[in-house]
Amino acid sequence: MSFSISPDQRQLGYSIKNAARAVDCSERTIYNLVDSGKLRLIKVGRRSIVPASDLRSLVGE
Repeated sequence: MSFSISPDQRQLGYSIKNAARAVDCSERTIYNLVDSGKLRLIKVGRRSIVPASDLRSLVGE
């Protein structure tokens, strides 16, 4: 499975695991970015979702 972040992609958010894959880092790094306020984490039921727009901003797209 391949992940990439592109402006035309319609995916609104990523799980922690998929967000880490998309930006080629560890899940712990994603949690650290959330803790530092650089990424938001949205709870949807029991799931934690990282908004795709936050990931695009993080990588400068």
